Amino acid sequence: MSNTRRTEMLAAENKKSLFELLHKSPCYCIALDESCDLVDSEQMSIFVRLFDIENKVFREELLAILTFEGKTRGEDLFKSFDDFMKKSDLSYDKIVSISIDGAPAMMGKEKGLLKRIRDNNSGILNYQCIIHQTSLCSKLSATLKDVMNGLIKLINFIRSRSSLQHRQFKEFLCQCDSAYSDLLQHNHVRWLSKG
Repeated sequence: MSNTRRTEMLAAENKKSLFELLHKSPCYCIALDESCDLVDSEQMSIFVRLFDIENKVFREELLAILTFEGKTRGEDLFKSFDDFMKKSDLSYDKIVSISIDGAPAMMGKEKGLLKRIRDNNSGILNYQCIIHQTSLCSKLSATLKDVMNGLIKLINFIRSRSSLQHRQFKEFLCQCDSAYSDLLQHNHVRWLSKG
């Protein structure tokens, strides 16, 4: 059996167990982020946070990445999201909250993705992603912008320039009993709230 086939089988098993947890869970939260990759392919990432009843822990997982051809208007995003929900046999009624970026296609009051999801469950709470809010705040002040730019350069240097430094940094975090075991590579946020 090839490594590719083993990887595909493992991915299918992980996906199956995640959907079993979702179906057992009384409710869950979703985070949506629409972005463009390096080769200009539009995609929407769907993350889910749920309480794993069997293991009594909260879990955060990447649920799906939906790709788009052509336009990414609110109705296009919703159609793809709705098709995914129906195909996966997931209920809008179990969604408690949604975290999204501030892009007009997501936030639009009449045609946005959030409005269309709320048409299926009016009780959903919505939040703007904290990463987008932080990025916006850092652009408001010259001092904060300088601090943020320096921090971004440092994080990206540790993450991508030297494998040895990255491993040493992770070991340092472990020795300090840090709540986090690693740093995420930072990318500038494309969409920010217009409000």
